[in-house]
Amino acid sequence: MNETILRQRRALRRAVVRSVIVVATCALASPFAVFAQATAAPPPAARPLLLAGAKNSGPLHEAATVGILIPLRSIERGSDFGSNLFGYRGVIVEAGAGAEGFEVAAGWGRRWKPRKGPALFGEDVLATAFLRRSDAAPDATYVGSEVGLTMMLFRVSVGAATRVSGAQQADRTIFTWGIGFNIGR
Repeated sequence: MNETILRQRRALRRAVVRSVIVVATCALASPFAVFAQATAAPPPAARPLLLAGAKNSGPLHEAATVGILIPLRSIERGSDFGSNLFGYRGVIVEAGAGAEGFEVAAGWGRRWKPRKGPALFGEDVLATAFLRRSDAAPDATYVGSEVGLTMMLFRVSVGAATRVSGAQQADRTIFTWGIGFNIGR
């Protein structure tokens, strides 16, 4: 019995010594990390980003869009080594007009931009509503959702929408897509 107690005490001492070593290492290393972080420039102010774009899309054909991203979270600095990009996360509200109708969209998105310059990267999930007016197909209104990805100002989006009003001859469900350019400032 005494031998087991002695083994347990030795194991406990070893664990305490190891814990002290880990805590001491962290305490010695932390001032350097804090000092290195303190020299970095603070993130830019959280102001809305104006979004503008042009695209060729499934339901609207050639279209121009304008929108706004309202940051609801704090601005985050990119985690890549040497990154000078800042992430703006928040609500996106967007409107578009095209050759065959109008579009309104709202949702959640993020844009990555340098301190000075346009937003280069981004992703978003949007709820969309299309009013489609065409000579070739009957007028109809569609509601759906869309996901988008922006890389180096080039934007690709895909989604689906369901007809909520309009002629019965119009498609019940449509596949939506868009390819174009999107800039955020």
